[in-house]
Amino acid sequence: GGGSSSSSGSNSSSAMNVSTVNVKELIKMCRDLKIIRPRRLISDTLVRTLFARVQMPSDSSEDVSKDVSENDDAEMVYEEFKELMGALTIYSIPDPLEPLHKRLLIFLNELFDAFQF
Repeated sequence: GGGSSSSSGSNSSSAMNVSTVNVKELIKMCRDLKIIRPRRLISDTLVRTLFARVQMPSDSSEDVSKDVSENDDAEMVYEEFKELMGALTIYSIPDPLEPLHKRLLIFLNELFDAFQF
């Protein structure tokens, strides 16, 4: 789960620890940060679908709808998390005339402004 570590490689002392997040933790984070809320385009189902999509190879054309409900044990690494944040940005700020990097900055600033540390 979130903050859990898994080793890449068997018993190698040089194995790197990788923090991960599962879909339940991701949905909780999205709710806590008000990314998911009533009358908003982003829902639990969309987050589950995006979670499954970012874990698929880019050349895959599989239907993820069957994997979405069975994906609770899957873990997402940081690179996949960054890809998912880009996808959430596109749904949150769908303005095609604004470059994605600017929309991502706006999206993240809104999250940080809304979440008091």
